[in-house]
Amino acid sequence: MVLAEETGIRGEVVRRLGIVDYWFTGDDRRVHKVVHHFLLDALGGTLTVEGDPDGEAEIAEWVALTDLPQRLAY
Repeated sequence: MVLAEETGIRGEVVRRLGIVDYWFTGDDRRVHKVVHHFLLDALGGTLTVEGDPDGEAEIAEWVALTDLPQRLAY
């Protein structure tokens, strides 16, 4: 499956990595989020947060798989 990611990258799904299900408090309500993570093979595009429709992303960057355990926060 080829998709257009909100970070500006077009990619093909290699495999499903997992799901994160959580709640957070907004200005006037509690919000439930379910985030699906996939390993993608990047096919093109430019990595950026400018296309984030909800303005939630602060930064987008390429990270080596070996660095992930030290980098992931939530």
